[in-house]
Amino acid sequence: MNQPDNTAPEWHFASTIDGDRYAVITDLDHDYTGWSVEVEQQGDLQIGQVTSRTLWRDGDEADFNLFGNGDSVDGWVAPVEGGALLTAFYTPLGTRVAIDPWVYTREWLAESLVDQPVALIIDLGPGDYIQSQDDPDDVPCAQLQVMEDDVILVRRSRTELGHLLLADYSTATVTLDQWYLQEHFDDCTDGYMFTKDRRLAAETCVTWFRDKQDPSTKIDIGCDYRFADTLLPDDPTLF
Repeated sequence: MNQPDNTAPEWHFASTIDGDRYAVITDLDHDYTGWSVEVEQQGDLQIGQVTSRTLWRDGDEADFNLFGNGDSVDGWVAPVEGGALLTAFYTPLGTRVAIDPWVYTREWLAESLVDQPVALIIDLGPGDYIQSQDDPDDVPCAQLQVMEDDVILVRRSRTELGHLLLADYSTATVTLDQWYLQEHFDDCTDGYMFTKDRRLAAETCVTWFRDKQDPSTKIDIGCDYRFADTLLPDDPTLF
């Protein structure tokens, strides 16, 4: 069955064991022969072909993988180099179907949470924001932090978020997928949540910025990664 010409397919990012990155079409009910993708790399637009490829899905995982984990199916992928933007699909007739930038942001953020170490922090906020003493400090910010057992802590705020000094990263006593509205963290004005669902975590952040933006302007989201510090060097000769 052919995909409708005016609708972009559902997709997500996945990489091979060698680090080759692809946009994976999750719709297995349509034939994507002859489709292509528009990719932007440092202002340069390139066209890549959608091709058939074996995909795998492991147990209850929502996403397909390219590692060979789980049950295999015949699907569709298109190459997208690391750091490049996926901006549109093209039908076999040449119709350009633009990708919603918020959808791209969600999938990029979900990809950024794959196999990350405990204590990683991803800070999100307006890319042009500069804090000042005269600032009313009403600015949408969000933060993701990787906890133990593949749990992600999501925090949303209207003030700049700091970095928590947690006693540990255990999640044995937390309730997953429940929104906590208590002002437990004084820098977090609009609640927090624990989840194992990468896409739910990403969607929670993306909708925060989408719903807070001015109708006449679009928030250009800036991102900063902070990994845990190492107490001692890995090379024993440095002692």
